[in-house]
Amino acid sequence: MKILLYSYSFWPNIGGVEDVGHSLAKGLAEVGHEVTVVTETPSNNHRLVPYAIVRRPGLLQRVGLVSGHDLVHSNGSSVSLFFLATLLDKPFSWSHHGYQLQCIDGAGWVAGKPAPMTPWASFRHHLRLFGLKAIPDGIKLWLRRIVGVLADANVAASLHQERRQPLPRQWVIYNPIEVDDFKVGSAEIAKANLARAQTSFTFIGRLISEKGVDDLLHALAYLNNNEEQRLGSRTYTLQIIGDGAEAESLQALCSKLDLDGNVWFRGSLTSGELFEAINEAGVCVLPSAWEEPGALIVMELLAAGKPLIVSRAGWLSECALDACRTFPNRDRIALARMMDEVISDRPLQEDLVERAINRIKQFDPKKQVAEYVELFELMLKKDNKS
Repeated sequence: MKILLYSYSFWPNIGGVEDVGHSLAKGLAEVGHEVTVVTETPSNNHRLVPYAIVRRPGLLQRVGLVSGHDLVHSNGSSVSLFFLATLLDKPFSWSHHGYQLQCIDGAGWVAGKPAPMTPWASFRHHLRLFGLKAIPDGIKLWLRRIVGVLADANVAASLHQERRQPLPRQWVIYNPIEVDDFKVGSAEIAKANLARAQTSFTFIGRLISEKGVDDLLHALAYLNNNEEQRLGSRTYTLQIIGDGAEAESLQALCSKLDLDGNVWFRGSLTSGELFEAINEAGVCVLPSAWEEPGALIVMELLAAGKPLIVSRAGWLSECALDACRTFPNRDRIALARMMDEVISDRPLQEDLVERAINRIKQFDPKKQVAEYVELFELMLKKDNKS
């Protein structure tokens, strides 16, 4: 097959959509398909990949690209090539990484707070917050919904997203993500790494309000500082790996909660530093306040064989399944109790390690690429019949 993959943002930009786009294009090319990625991300850098990259093509070039391929697949929220694909009678599929067909913001989270996740409620909410500026965004939302209904196929990245964003002709295919760099090798090695843990708990992710790091700090304070209701038998520590808009306010919250000596803000780490930090981490906590539609970090932590605590609603718990312990999103007391339960039970930690090593085997990107190939072949078969 000749597959045209559209990704509005792509390498050298860094992020989940970019990683998925690269892994899918690479996987398709490696099993014998001709793949061209079209992106709006400019770059003069060159990268050795088994597929072609076309950056910011003009209209005539887009027409040539669409007409010269068997099908068009859009990776992410953009519908840029849908109309050309329809005009040129090419099958069009669309993979969804957020809630862009449910709400204007695509996340159900606005200005640091949960926001409605149904179209009309979302439009009214944005209209109250932003006035007439919400009208163009509302039109884009309904345009995306129309394309979702008309597309030859939609791909939800999780069962949770399928339930949240029901669409016709929808397949559930987990994102083909490569996490080989994080794989620890064996459960025995992962268990040995627990003994080297520098802190009791570790959070890794962007420091933004929806990630729930404030809930994690409150839970840690509940464990350490509440003498009347104190859960923990000792003082627990936390390392926070990542950076973002909430970094300063979270550091201020640490001081307010009397946690300055117990929390280590390490900033953003990459490559070798990040691998080392994950290997030396103990119990890892992903306390997302919102319903994550996907998160690469949970797969990386599973690959590293980490004992996990994650919020219940969203992709995190679906990804980890029985390789984690969960708590209701935003319930700080429940989080504190779960943290105390896991950190106090070494056999439980080791059991979660073994489950993590087994669970990550279900996320072989070759399996997800094969599912995409099956979908594309079915689209072409239906197109030929029509």
